[in-house]
Amino acid sequence: MNQLLFELLPQCTLRLNVFGKKGQGTGFFVAPRLIVTCAHVVKDTDVKQINICWQERNYTAFIKALSQDSRFDLALLELYEPVSDHPCVYLGESVEPGDKLYSYGYTDDYSNGEPATFECEGSSTDPPLIKFKSGQVRPGMSGAPLLNLRTGKICGLVRLSRDRLLDMGGRAIPTTVILSQFRELVELQHNFHQKDEYWLKLLPKAARESLRLHPYSNLPSQTYQEFIGRKKELSRLLKQISLNYRAPIITVDGIGGVGKTALVLEAAYLCWEAKHSQSSTETPLFDAIIFTSAKESWLFPTGIVQRLRKQGTLRDIYREIAHTLDDPSITQSPLEDQLHRVYESLSRQRTLLIVDNLETIEDKNEVIAFLSELPPTAKAVITTREQIVMYASMRLDCLPKEDSLQLIQQQAIDKEITLSEEDAGKIYERIGGVPIALIYVIGQLASGYFLDAILNLSAPLPDDIVRFCFDGSVKPLQGKASHKLLMSLAMFRNAPVYDAVAEVAGFKSDLIAVNIGLARLQQLSLVRHYKERYVMLSLTREYALTELSAHPDFEQEGRERWVKWYLNFAYKYGGEDSGDWQIKYDYLESEWDNLLAVLYWCAHQDRYEDVKKLWKLVNRYTNIYGFWSERIFWLDWLIQLSNRLGDWSTWFYAMSRKGWTLTLMGHQQNLEAAEPIFNEAWSKREYADLRVQDYLAKSFAALRIRQGLYEDARNWLNIKEDLLKNACLEEQEHIRYLSTIAFYRADIEYLEGNYDLAKTLYQQVKKQAEKIGWQRRASYAQNRLADIAIKQVELHEAEKLLNMGLPVAERNKDKRLTADYQRCFANLEKVKGNLEKSREWAKKAMDGFNRLGMTQQAAEMRSMFD
Repeated sequence: MNQLLFELLPQCTLRLNVFGKKGQGTGFFVAPRLIVTCAHVVKDTDVKQINICWQERNYTAFIKALSQDSRFDLALLELYEPVSDHPCVYLGESVEPGDKLYSYGYTDDYSNGEPATFECEGSSTDPPLIKFKSGQVRPGMSGAPLLNLRTGKICGLVRLSRDRLLDMGGRAIPTTVILSQFRELVELQHNFHQKDEYWLKLLPKAARESLRLHPYSNLPSQTYQEFIGRKKELSRLLKQISLNYRAPIITVDGIGGVGKTALVLEAAYLCWEAKHSQSSTETPLFDAIIFTSAKESWLFPTGIVQRLRKQGTLRDIYREIAHTLDDPSITQSPLEDQLHRVYESLSRQRTLLIVDNLETIEDKNEVIAFLSELPPTAKAVITTREQIVMYASMRLDCLPKEDSLQLIQQQAIDKEITLSEEDAGKIYERIGGVPIALIYVIGQLASGYFLDAILNLSAPLPDDIVRFCFDGSVKPLQGKASHKLLMSLAMFRNAPVYDAVAEVAGFKSDLIAVNIGLARLQQLSLVRHYKERYVMLSLTREYALTELSAHPDFEQEGRERWVKWYLNFAYKYGGEDSGDWQIKYDYLESEWDNLLAVLYWCAHQDRYEDVKKLWKLVNRYTNIYGFWSERIFWLDWLIQLSNRLGDWSTWFYAMSRKGWTLTLMGHQQNLEAAEPIFNEAWSKREYADLRVQDYLAKSFAALRIRQGLYEDARNWLNIKEDLLKNACLEEQEHIRYLSTIAFYRADIEYLEGNYDLAKTLYQQVKKQAEKIGWQRRASYAQNRLADIAIKQVELHEAEKLLNMGLPVAERNKDKRLTADYQRCFANLEKVKGNLEKSREWAKKAMDGFNRLGMTQQAAEMRSMFD
């Protein structure tokens, strides 16, 4: 018995007495605010209020109901006032001769409560009372709960003593009587323990082991102390396996080790408990439960162990049915008569038939045909790694993080090892939510393996895990389109779209093969189609990557197609920020992790040209979306490689963009780091084309503006104008360059307090940008015009500009522009005197600037609400 259950029981009990009446008694919580006790403790008095003492605090209660049959001496009390978070006992009806019993009550000798232990001798019939011995029942124990140590549940309520002075025990009212007299408690108990599972988690495993001794069941032992998670799935399965549910077969599918068998066994045990009166919930009842399994092996921390006994054919299933139902006529009959005998035997009682691991059964179609025509008294549940849609089906995915962490800690306790919450979290991040893999890893730790070795991302996952979970499903696919699709899927860091998978696998022109192959992978639970993408578990991906490395020729061809697909994708959706830029940049955002994976792979393979091409296509996107750390990393990479290779055009490009990024980040140390980068690049400008020189001049001007060196900034803008005169540009591009010069001149005038001139320049910028469809530049100019309107106390105009501009920035996911608009709103509300709204906007802007690493702007916003 779990020691915590002994500690929980006193928390459910309380001392009670009636005002003006001598003596005291015991009661216990059975539902929120509801208490059960002996009627003789509280009735026969004119006083309506009953004094309750629980956890050293006093409460009052009234009699809600008395047992209809006076022989049972039961009272149901209700507290006048609510008590927060009090526990309730778990009522169970099972009690047998020889059961050890435990109670806790408030006696005349120990009014603060004391325990007592007894042994069940049996039950009387009229009235039905539990007779127990080997313990003393003192006055005050009336109404105390009687805990059955075999089941871990309350089997009765102490009513009277056989001798107050000797250890002769006493008699108790069984839980069956309590539930028959107060029928509402059945539902109330169920609802409470569905929400608060603490008592359930402490129930002894031995209680279920004893259920296996009953005839007409061959349920295997459960290998865990507590079933974790899957509440919705378990509830749904219990509903479906009811004989009132029309579907004759229920299928539960998912990858190997995800917990299909554990879920079905938990449902089966709940049904068997209900049958043998160890559960008061509304659970389907079966007179027989038969378990068959074609599982070929077990996964233990020591490795994969082959099963010695399995039911791998329809004849094996017949034999298991005959053995469990004790019906030798089935196997003694000629083969052609056995089907009839099986159906006849199953029709004699309500039967739950479990067929585990359908995918490894030899004559699978014959088994499905057999199950489809079961008599109405039988229900079949199938577990399989293959998705089979017949009548009613359920797919199991990985456990969510919270349940996975609970499973990790449960296994650690069972195996007597200590794991911190941090280490448990690391195991989950490495392994994912596949229960069998988590259990395996904890077993390895208990066997002496080091945690660091298991968490090492550069090392593959233990071979036993991936072999157990996937070998049986994947090996038959080798040489087929589905196998190539699986290996191709592994190349993508995040779930890819259909077109990408088809091209990388080499089936761009054979979409029928793609459709059939992907359907097969989904049937085997190796991938899942979700929101137009193909999702793969991290564990599955690691296995598929192993398969990919084992087929080097295919990997080389597939990687080439993978890089080419993303280069074409970035060419289509990357580039400059013209028009409604979020329309195309949204595509880049959806594939960003995969694009990064391509960059890293190409860099690792020294594919300099591919990295250069791809980065230039996504550079503008990373600038707008504020991916500063990625920009610094990849621009540094390009600077080093281009310098080594003598690719000066790319060197100038990367140097200028790195300096620009540091300038945008705005912190003093960033500005100081940008200065030498610009100086070095400018000193070698004769090797750069006019566009690069123009970009450097613009960046220098922006840096000087941030440094407050406005005259020097004007000089750099003059240099930019001179360069523009010598450039041969299309009209639209020429206007774009002019607009940039005007924008920075406007910034300088604004910062110097020349608001009217700045306003004229910003209006010019906005008009030019709108003419060429450069909406982003127009939005920035509109933001500055709102700033000027606030400075000139034209608050209505400022609000109008901001209300038009912020939705555009948010829709286009321009994080820097959005934070700027929020900054403006904070200033506007401050001028209007709405300090609370001003603080709200300032906090939003500060959060945005902080995420972008723009610490100076963030500090300005913080000063508004500190």
